[in-house]
Amino acid sequence: PGGDVQFGPAAVVDGAGIVHVVYSASSAGDPANSATLMYARISADGEISDPVSVAPDANAGYQMMPAIAADPDGGVHLIWRDQRLVSSEARAEHPANANLFVSDLVDGTWTAPVQLTEPDTADGAGTADAWPHLALQKDRLVAVWSIYSGATDEAMKSASRIEWATRPLDNPTGWSEPVMLLEQTDGEIGGRLIDVAGNADGQIAAVYGAFARTTNALMLRRLDPGAADWSPEIALSGGDFGYMPSIAVAPDGKLFIAFNAGRNKNVEVGGMAVPAGADKPIGPVSLTPAEDGLQARAVVAVTASGVPWIVYMHQPIGSNTATEIRTLRGFDVGQSETGAGG
Repeated sequence: PGGDVQFGPAAVVDGAGIVHVVYSASSAGDPANSATLMYARISADGEISDPVSVAPDANAGYQMMPAIAADPDGGVHLIWRDQRLVSSEARAEHPANANLFVSDLVDGTWTAPVQLTEPDTADGAGTADAWPHLALQKDRLVAVWSIYSGATDEAMKSASRIEWATRPLDNPTGWSEPVMLLEQTDGEIGGRLIDVAGNADGQIAAVYGAFARTTNALMLRRLDPGAADWSPEIALSGGDFGYMPSIAVAPDGKLFIAFNAGRNKNVEVGGMAVPAGADKPIGPVSLTPAEDGLQARAVVAVTASGVPWIVYMHQPIGSNTATEIRTLRGFDVGQSETGAGG
């Protein structure tokens, strides 16, 4: 409920089965160049709470790109992009003139936002922070985000680097100094070309692409509990697939990865799996080989028993819009090169 325009949702299910949803909302009466970050919870029996603003501020501008995580003790944690610390001129110029903030849900109320990033203005041009990810790792939070060379449409085509930082779970202001995870060399990086996920044992993985015209090399790095650095880069695949990857980590450490396979009018949902600790994937294969039209924008999740689920968009032949959301459950990327189980 609420809002004429709602976009960019993020959700997490806590240990009690409550779904926590955060999204951006704009109404006809809102100021120009603004969107408010809203929060609602859905009980196990489907009851939806009245949406409330997460971090209201008259100068917040566009609040967007939320990522959310839940811890075993019932805590919920949120990261998003916000314009409250930039000038009114910068807010109006581009939504990417912004910083990243983090808040925690404590006793049903969101805490005061904590600023995570500050744009680098050493060269006089400034940078733009975007597309944050947030993962829980035992007793700490891990944040990963993309940094662009400026807040222009041209600069936003590719991140110049990807950075990460950690914070003790019980210390809202205890963020470490950001460290570079990946720097742009060849091809486009960042944005929707990276995803980060973890499991209850604290195993975290990042899968990311480096897009160069007609190819996209898909890479993997892991982060062990308490580690100060990620594992060396593992090359998973290369070719005309791997766009917009989504990753989930099973309880046993196995990784499930879904992505766009193909481009333009020939797109299917691709998938692969990487056993725990392995450096070679099973796959990639098409998970939708028999479906007509386009299948794209897949998101993968995994149940507590290790069963993967995929949700994706379906666009019929001759249509310019997606008309259905479809699911795949329990897929087996090792079954064959032309089909998938489940």
